[in-house]
Amino acid sequence: MRVSSALALAVPLLAAAARKPSSAILLSDVSSITLHAGRKTSGRRMMPIQQLRCVSSQSLCRIHPISVMRCTNEGASYSSEDIEWACTASLPDTLQLASTDVICEGYDSADDPYVLRGSCGVEYRVELTPAGRQSYPELARSNFTNTLASVLFMALFVGVFFWIIWSACVNPAGFGNHGAYRRRWGGGGWGWGGPGFGGGPGFGGGPGWGGKEADQGTWTPGFWSGLAAGAAAGYMGRANREREDAYYAHRAARFGGGGGGMRGARAETRESTGYGSTRRR
Repeated sequence: MRVSSALALAVPLLAAAARKPSSAILLSDVSSITLHAGRKTSGRRMMPIQQLRCVSSQSLCRIHPISVMRCTNEGASYSSEDIEWACTASLPDTLQLASTDVICEGYDSADDPYVLRGSCGVEYRVELTPAGRQSYPELARSNFTNTLASVLFMALFVGVFFWIIWSACVNPAGFGNHGAYRRRWGGGGWGWGGPGFGGGPGFGGGPGWGGKEADQGTWTPGFWSGLAAGAAAGYMGRANREREDAYYAHRAARFGGGGGGMRGARAETRESTGYGSTRRR
């Protein structure tokens, strides 16, 4: 009885597999794939994607864009269709391939073991070699700087968040009194002695910033948290722009002329291999 039940379940599955069109393939049957820059994959359920996409920082990707990459099936990992890949491309001695993940479109869904023929692309990362860290010291330093800046920014964000929570618990009534500062500012101009910094309702001894009412003023979390976050974001963006400007200025001075990449001098290339797994979309 159990054998007949198993056969009854297996027959529809085999029949469904037999009905798969020729454009539906198993990656376990694919020995290798070749990808080209500037070309797109095929698409059925999803929009086509670029066959080659560098997901490292723009500064690293611009040093030597890969034009052709060949990926070889290295066997399965968790299941027969979770294929591991070794991908090879030509790179100068300053760069090497890191991760190379093959992304394919599942034929009927992202969980379908069958994929659409021609739908596979590669997302790859490149990294500096020891020779590259000597040739591009500003990029080698920027990796550490970006990591440190990210940690500091996160610490600042968490600190401001807990500051707001603490202030709300200590003085909950203060959060609803945002109009107090506007009333204290609106009394007059910036002169001395009149309704400005002097004894009137300005910054002096009256109900301004220096008076009794100012001592009981409320803290406005939206202003300070926005100021801190904006300053941190502005600093990080400015630092990134300065590093990229310094990088391209350094390359232009070294090789002559403007533009990105390595136009002035063509470096010798050699094959570099990266490894990755399969993702379905």
